[in-house]
Amino acid sequence: MKSPPTFSESWHVVAHARLALRAQVEVHRQTYRGEKWFLLRHPYTNAFYRLTPGAYAFVARLAPDRTVESVWKLCLEIDPEGAPGQTEILQLLAQLHAADLIHAELPADSQALAERREKRRTRERTSWLLNLLFARFSLLNPDPFFRRALPYVRWLYSRAGALAWIALILIGLKTVVDHWDELADQSQGVLAPENLPWLYVCLVALALLHECGHGFACRRHGGQVTTFGVILMIFTPLPFVDVSSSWSFREKRHRLLVGAGGMIVELAIASAAALLWANTGAGLVRTLAFNVMFLASVSTLLFNANPLLRFDGYYLLSDALGIPNLYSRAQQQIQFLINRHLLRTSRARSPATTRGEARWLTMFGIMSAAYRLFLLGTILLFVANHYLLLGLIFAVVAFVAWLCVPVGKAIHFLFTSPALDRDRAGAMLRCAAALAIVVLPCALVPLPASFTAPGVIESRGYRVVVAEAAGEFATLHTLTGQAVAAGNPLFQLTNPPLEQDLRAARARSAEAAARFRGALDEGGVNLRTIEHYATAAAHQVERTTQEVAALRGVAPRDGVWHAPDLALQTGRFFRRGAPLGEILGAEGFDVVAVVSQQNAARLFSGDIKLVRARATGSVWTALETREWHVAPGQKTRLPSASLGWSGGGPVEIDSSEASGVAAREPFFEVRTHVVEDPNVVLRHGQTARLHFRLRAEPLFTQVRRWLRQLVQQRYQL
Repeated sequence: MKSPPTFSESWHVVAHARLALRAQVEVHRQTYRGEKWFLLRHPYTNAFYRLTPGAYAFVARLAPDRTVESVWKLCLEIDPEGAPGQTEILQLLAQLHAADLIHAELPADSQALAERREKRRTRERTSWLLNLLFARFSLLNPDPFFRRALPYVRWLYSRAGALAWIALILIGLKTVVDHWDELADQSQGVLAPENLPWLYVCLVALALLHECGHGFACRRHGGQVTTFGVILMIFTPLPFVDVSSSWSFREKRHRLLVGAGGMIVELAIASAAALLWANTGAGLVRTLAFNVMFLASVSTLLFNANPLLRFDGYYLLSDALGIPNLYSRAQQQIQFLINRHLLRTSRARSPATTRGEARWLTMFGIMSAAYRLFLLGTILLFVANHYLLLGLIFAVVAFVAWLCVPVGKAIHFLFTSPALDRDRAGAMLRCAAALAIVVLPCALVPLPASFTAPGVIESRGYRVVVAEAAGEFATLHTLTGQAVAAGNPLFQLTNPPLEQDLRAARARSAEAAARFRGALDEGGVNLRTIEHYATAAAHQVERTTQEVAALRGVAPRDGVWHAPDLALQTGRFFRRGAPLGEILGAEGFDVVAVVSQQNAARLFSGDIKLVRARATGSVWTALETREWHVAPGQKTRLPSASLGWSGGGPVEIDSSEASGVAAREPFFEVRTHVVEDPNVVLRHGQTARLHFRLRAEPLFTQVRRWLRQLVQQRYQL
């Protein structure tokens, strides 16, 4: 990588200064990517700074009886190749002074002190606003507790403890696999209002044990845990401990163990909770075990292990790659690329020492910035869903801090920075061109637009066969999967009370006929009354005879009889209208999809250019569709329970109904015929998705519509 210039125009500021490392500063030697580094640590402020061997050789020779210039010349004489240049020394001394690691005897400059104090206050105010959702409060020093308790848990950090941990994780994984369907069902209610208090209790307990994992691992290898406190993560108080003393460990594996200590504990707890959950019945203990298992696994994999967030995964990645201060150096690398290739400043210098490190820093800088924006948007939506006014305030603060302030600084830099004096006009033109290259395509170039809707595959023309009369299942006349014609017998129900009613009705009808004949023989006495009685008895016989005949189920149309579980229902009572099976047609398949209100307007706008279907299990093959149409009016009953949350689908359902097909919000139903593909196996009841390709529009237009729909749907604004 390009080296900084040896000489600097600002060298006179520090050339005659007499500086020295503070007496309390500790020095630790470490190895990163095969290179030696020296780490300076202030034990009281817990400030750290890493130095290359050349920079440390300079800093170690600083003393109150030597000037900075004399020390620099001495380093040049001893090691001309490795000695730092004047520019590098200026940056180094400024950073060491900011970290309060060096002592300087300089004449007081009231104006400079006032400017520095004002800058510090500005940084503190900005940091407070940006970290309002993640405020930290230190409470006590937990090091005595960890020191006294360490002998009781030291064995956990041995080879036997590692083997026990691996065995527990494997047993827990097997338990999860064996009970996967049951776990999926219970996970639907994890955010239910009645479960939220227990979920928070489990979250706090897990966070406390997580931090203990870090603390014991740090203390096990000689580090100190000097701070225990509370962090308000989106106004949710959670505990934390400071184990930054582990950064001074010489062995990388010890630093990695401390970084992963919390996740190790959480995974072990998740496995133990899985075993408890699988071996207990319904109740509070099982609910708590499921909450612990859910939080310990999801939070570990999605948050703590995520290297794009400055949690455990970030520090593990930084140490594993051998790139200290990964986040800040990645930001410096992005700034270097902008200065070097866009502004073309001559003093631009990459923080990377090798090309491979430069690639890592560039990639991490871009990914972390994108993820932070995504996370910020998610947090703002979460807060606004519960507290709209507070969400709007945070949105304004984020807009100012994340957009207005950086843009203002960039404009100020373009107009006033001395680094651009030689080619300020060219730098402005290049920035304007880069902005146009990004903005104009987003505003003018039409891009493909589409949306998807979940659906279910139905055999075209299929009919649900229901019980036409109430009764107990007795006999299955046609096996499932067999072809039937209209009128073929399918099953037989029995209803002894109904058959008894038929016999009684027939007896009353015979009695009425006899009385009618007797009345005729007696000259027509009460003939009209008896005639009405006979007619009513005959109607009762006819109606009851039809109900008894309906106990025999027949095929309503030609097709294939499908009732896989009916043969196991012998003796079960079915009410009238209860579904017992289906007749699947041979005319092909339809996809019945559910289109949310957010996308419903596009169905009637004429923007849809193409509709394709993808069946679950064959998502890489798109099926052609024909004759799609929208059912008139909104619906609230899903075509299949498999589309709702209770069935593993994406549609939110009304939890107050046990049917599992009552959607929480109305939707529009779209039905289309799919052209079968020999490479795709379609089954009735299989879930699918309809992909609606829309008229191409610029990206800004699509994003504006999405934001407007989001605000209207969530906040009715």
